[in-house]
Amino acid sequence: MRPQTSPGTDTFRNRARNPHIRLTFFRTINLFSKFGAYPLFVVDGLPSPLKARARIQRFFRGIDMENLRIAGG
Repeated sequence: MRPQTSPGTDTFRNRARNPHIRLTFFRTINLFSKFGAYPLFVVDGLPSPLKARARIQRFFRGIDMENLRIAGG
């Protein structure tokens, strides 16, 4: 049986399973807090259209478009 945790903590654990993201998150907080600054990470909401365009370009970067067959043609 799982121990009871607060809803915020449980949600954070479920969503932050990528170790490199967690490490970057905690290192950034630790570094900034030494100087009295606390960063704010916003990870909610829809990505901007510029981000969507960059993601599409990255997806098609490794695909050779000349050798693709077009359906129905």
